[in-house]
Amino acid sequence: MDTQWNKIFKKGTSFFITIQNINDSTLISFDKKLKDKLTIDYLVESNQLIEDIYNTVYFKLNSPAHLKIIGQIIDKNTGLEVAKIYNQNNSIAKTNFLHKANTTYKAVFDIKQQILELQLPKASFDGFSLQKIKSDIDDDFINFKLLTNTFTLKSKNNTLAYAILHKKGNIKSSAPFKLSSKILTYNLKFLKTDLFDGLNTITIFNDKNDILVQRNFYHKKLKKLISL
Repeated sequence: MDTQWNKIFKKGTSFFITIQNINDSTLISFDKKLKDKLTIDYLVESNQLIEDIYNTVYFKLNSPAHLKIIGQIIDKNTGLEVAKIYNQNNSIAKTNFLHKANTTYKAVFDIKQQILELQLPKASFDGFSLQKIKSDIDDDFINFKLLTNTFTLKSKNNTLAYAILHKKGNIKSSAPFKLSSKILTYNLKFLKTDLFDGLNTITIFNDKNDILVQRNFYHKKLKKLISL
């Protein structure tokens, strides 16, 4: 499955989907090889692992059967577990772990007594991660956390940054803030009433209009029912 826009502008984004036959509950896969071999894909929140911060990683099991997956993040230098991988729903799992500098990690899964290992990529020594946070207190807001490390802020201390909420060139919200070498975590809050219906984009710019980090998220506005 893919979109025409991706085929023109963004290669390599197509992925296999599974269709369920509702008449007999038989799963039919577009890729018959998946029936014989289990594979796992991963997605790093904000698209890159960064050293010395907590990174969130999602895993997707490619299988015609809806199998729950759990596992561990293993420090390859020591062989020790540093975090658990928790199942979110069928075939989707998630972890959050501190990526230490000069360290490599792997994800290990046990699925139906079959051990699968996935080598995680080398982390970047600088950069920003923009992570969505669940909040049960501020139901009127959607919350994000901007994370970085001390190495990144060495060259950006006391510089301005801007958090822009936008969609297709239309800006809904703009929030300036100052980066400081003493602050590694920045909290961003947006009123749900200010969000676009559907796809939203948050982009963090520096004072030279360079993009520091960007992420998309989906928000569906609830329609109010009017009784007559």
